[in-house]
Amino acid sequence: SILLTIAAGCAQAEEDCNSTQMAMNYCAANEFKLADEKLNKLYSEQIKYLQTKETKATFKKAQIAWLQFRDAACAYEAPNDGGSMAGMVLLECKTLHTKSRIQDLERYVACRANGCPI
Repeated sequence: SILLTIAAGCAQAEEDCNSTQMAMNYCAANEFKLADEKLNKLYSEQIKYLQTKETKATFKKAQIAWLQFRDAACAYEAPNDGGSMAGMVLLECKTLHTKSRIQDLERYVACRANGCPI
């Protein structure tokens, strides 16, 4: 019964992301999930391309630092004040930063010539 209600709410939320706070929260979570999946795919693709332990370790260290930055920046930019919009605002912040990082990783993945990190 509860699962059916949640499923119905999610289905409704997919249809109109501006109808209710629940719908907006659902859509923000879904958009972040999609961005995070793309980020992880690009990260994996770049790690597979890198040829030395050193460059892989440096890239991994940079990615971990970026994740820490994103999370800290969003904690600052979207403080959790306990309101109904707090989760949505946090996810929107994380999505914005993640999409920016995706552009960086897309440039890394596209760069396969001399002068690119290997």
